[in-house]
Amino acid sequence: MTDVATILRGPSERIFAKKTDGYKPSHWLFYEPGISQTYDYLTSRGGQFQTLIPFGFQGFAMKYLCGRVITPEQVKRAKKFYARYYGMDGVFNYDGWMYIAEKLGGRLPLELWALPEGLSKKSKNRNQTGVPVQTPLMAYFNTDPNCAWLPGYIEPLMFKTWNPITVATLSQHCKIVLYEGLKRTGNEADIIWKLHDFGYRGASSEESAEIAGAAHLLNFFGTDTVPAIDYVNEFYSDGVFDEDGDPTYMPGYSVRATEHSVMTQRGRALEVEVVRDILAKCPTGIIAMVADSYNLWDFAEKILGTELHTEVVEREGIVVVRPDSGEPIPTMMKLLWILGEKFGWSVNSKGYRVLNHVRTLQGDKNDYDAIYNMIAATEGAKWSLDNIATFGMGGALLQASGKWRDVYKDPITDPGKGSKWGRFAVTLEHDEDTGEDRFVTTVLKQGQPNPEGNLLRPIYRNGEMLIHESFETVRARANAWMA
Repeated sequence: MTDVATILRGPSERIFAKKTDGYKPSHWLFYEPGISQTYDYLTSRGGQFQTLIPFGFQGFAMKYLCGRVITPEQVKRAKKFYARYYGMDGVFNYDGWMYIAEKLGGRLPLELWALPEGLSKKSKNRNQTGVPVQTPLMAYFNTDPNCAWLPGYIEPLMFKTWNPITVATLSQHCKIVLYEGLKRTGNEADIIWKLHDFGYRGASSEESAEIAGAAHLLNFFGTDTVPAIDYVNEFYSDGVFDEDGDPTYMPGYSVRATEHSVMTQRGRALEVEVVRDILAKCPTGIIAMVADSYNLWDFAEKILGTELHTEVVEREGIVVVRPDSGEPIPTMMKLLWILGEKFGWSVNSKGYRVLNHVRTLQGDKNDYDAIYNMIAATEGAKWSLDNIATFGMGGALLQASGKWRDVYKDPITDPGKGSKWGRFAVTLEHDEDTGEDRFVTTVLKQGQPNPEGNLLRPIYRNGEMLIHESFETVRARANAWMA
């Protein structure tokens, strides 16, 4: 029997020549004759943070650019598509794409240079540990003079790397404030667990979840986005596999935890029995329970703190109490006091209170500012940041010879949208005045050789990866600022 859904859907193959913006295929018509090479680059104009963490180039290039990406049959089909799309023939560069498909074996005549993924540095100013905005993060150009139209054509696809850069950057800046909070009030060795990825369900697609989830794992080990583990092992593998051929590298972890459907399964009157059963089934290790299905304060004071006090105190492991509603700071402050009164606390070497037997989890309404404010609030009340086992973030967490011509834009109506011109080198140089290293971008003139120490390095050329790094290598680089 034929699947009706398949008939209605039609062919689902994604032809490479269709991975672009609708106006791009016409641009080859407008280029000046004789142009033999174009050089495109990716940089940030600025935003919430003034430094960035490069990530995602290797995974992107391996998935979309390597090997044979287009065939003559696909070019013919693309020609038909664009004739219908534009309502006329001759807009799509049929000869150019057929040249790639036939003469070049379907392999893209491109070279991609990128900064080392995870690049960061030590700095007295923790917010300046990454690569400064306006620094070229990635650049690419055609390697065949017949294909100078190609870099601009695939720009929309290449800029998909913006997402992992953005997530890695936000995640690291959250890590910086959490790390500083732990240094002042608690155990900084626990930093790798302090931000947990809850974003899987809010991502727009499986691929979005995988890529963004992997970017978060540069900075932290906690994740509920399971597909991110597979993404890391597919594109940043350490090459170690078990007897079944499955990768053994585990870049992220999670714990046993409940949700409201678990806590409410027996009704309000029997919530205590649900908790009793959970504690019995989880006698050791961490168990996290959402606590506000009915009454957060009764859950903390009466259920855990009174009726099940003995079970909590005698088990081998921490019970994590998760409020999932209310205004975060006042809710957390009251919850800490209730748990402290019921289970007691010790005062650590830094002079801050640390709860006995229990911890909390702040998994609601979190973004960078909310985390920053919560750290300040707990510290001001003399609670160690150790008491919050982790912060959970969801949607808030998860771009031959010839005359050289510098091409750039410089709109008078918005100087911030001006672009750089030429080719670039990015180096890390020591500033004698400040005593710190800084990233320096240099515009290379025509014929100027690639300078020694250029961090922009070729990672892909003509269908082949030139560099492949393990995730641990990238993760270590992303955390160099902590050394």
